[in-house]
Amino acid sequence: MEQVFFIADFHLGDRDVFTKDENGRRMNVDIVVRDNWLLDMWMSQVGKKECVYILGDLMAYRGETGENLLSRLPGKKYLIEGNYDENLRAFPGQFRSVELMMNKVFSPMVYPFLKERLNVTMCHYPMYPWYRKPEGAVLLLGHSYGNLDEFNRNSLELKADIGVEGELFQSIRRIPTLQDVYEFFIAKAEACGMPTLAMYARYCYRFKEARYNLEYSSEID
Repeated sequence: MEQVFFIADFHLGDRDVFTKDENGRRMNVDIVVRDNWLLDMWMSQVGKKECVYILGDLMAYRGETGENLLSRLPGKKYLIEGNYDENLRAFPGQFRSVELMMNKVFSPMVYPFLKERLNVTMCHYPMYPWYRKPEGAVLLLGHSYGNLDEFNRNSLELKADIGVEGELFQSIRRIPTLQDVYEFFIAKAEACGMPTLAMYARYCYRFKEARYNLEYSSEID
């Protein structure tokens, strides 16, 4: 079984990149050290036949430097464009596809750790509705640098920041795999007593609809 990986906000070569300290305060980083850490991680984790879904803001490098770097990175690369990826349009041959948003279905027949068919919507930017959301589809995003983690955690919705600063990446300190993503979301469902994401989504929508009807009827009264 070949692995599937998801990344966002690597910002390789971006000298304006920053991270947060333990108190949540912004601090600058050594870009060379950060680049080497992320590149070593990619090289050690990803095989040449494995899939990497890049949810935007991959790197600042341009021209021959950028193309050479991309060609060295193993894996079948799929780019979901972010707001810093205009430079990557010059290297269409380095990606299997380049899109603004992607929907992908993963089957338990191929990935036995799944308890159900997993629908994944991928976009660099946060969204409220997404494809098959009421059926248990999950949303992976970037762009927010961990600033939406608390909101996502407290929300009933199945969405997560997959970027380097997001809590999923930070909790495992490596590139998240499909299994990491599924375990992250199924834990949320199981905490509500739901064994699958589909059941969890149906429960959440009934709960939200009932709450809305209660609030609406209260206003009328």
